[in-house]
Amino acid sequence: MLSYLRLFQVLLLFTLSIGFSQERPIVLNGQAKSFQNDVSNILVVNLNSKESTITDSLGLFSIKAKLRDSLQFSAVQFLKETIVITDSILHKKSIIVYLSENIINLNEVTVMPYNLTGNIDSDIDRLNYRPVVTSSTLGLPHADVEKLTQSERLLLEADRGKYVRYYVTSIVINTHTKF
Repeated sequence: MLSYLRLFQVLLLFTLSIGFSQERPIVLNGQAKSFQNDVSNILVVNLNSKESTITDSLGLFSIKAKLRDSLQFSAVQFLKETIVITDSILHKKSIIVYLSENIINLNEVTVMPYNLTGNIDSDIDRLNYRPVVTSSTLGLPHADVEKLTQSERLLLEADRGKYVRYYVTSIVINTHTKF
């Protein structure tokens, strides 16, 4: 009878040690991969423990997980992927996840705050487009005078108006003289 009790105790301790060893989380290293898109900044969430991390520029990540935990991978450019942690994944302590591209087709796009649709005729009517008010549209005198270039302005400033002013004013006068 004593030997049966000892055997029962040994089996109970063995069973409990196996059960508790599976409940202890390990650090799982992994990599997210894609054939077409960049795999950086993908959110990796352990749905059971609510811990999360983000992949680096190569898609690498580390997260604590235990047996039967669910890891969810999500990003705007990819479809959500959920992986359940198995014994083989825990034994290897690593995982590689291939993500599928999320293709979003848009039929119509509206640009806010002007509510532009892309149809130029309807957009112009809706915007109540008015011509730009400038000195030439108002008919102001000397509206068509060309502005000095930066080199001309610097030359005018450098000699303090002694010689260049005569040259510049003669050009302006000549452009307005009618023959």
